[in-house]
Amino acid sequence: MDSLPHPLARLIGEPVNELTFVTDYFQVGFNGPRLTCLTAGRVELPTGERFAFPDPGSRDALCGLIEAVLASVDDDGQRLRLTFADGRALVIPLDDASRAGPEAATFHMGDNSPVVVW
Repeated sequence: MDSLPHPLARLIGEPVNELTFVTDYFQVGFNGPRLTCLTAGRVELPTGERFAFPDPGSRDALCGLIEAVLASVDDDGQRLRLTFADGRALVIPLDDASRAGPEAATFHMGDNSPVVVW
């Protein structure tokens, strides 16, 4: 049985063009489509450094993703990993222990499309 492609796979090759910070979460925009991260998402650099939101340095690391081109998406059910062409990654924890509420993240492609919820 063929599985459906990951909802974020449509964004491969697209650059991040927007970061929005709200009190306790952030959103990543891809020229319209928007990923909302409701857990402590983190930026991982190729050097091994990690910056987890909202810790010091995390906002700068997230803003540094603007213009980064999405190269791959991995979702193992415990985390959602977006890897960019330059080797940086945005990792969103999906596990129950990381959640402050019922949702870890949401994705909306745009008008008239359903919202994907993790």
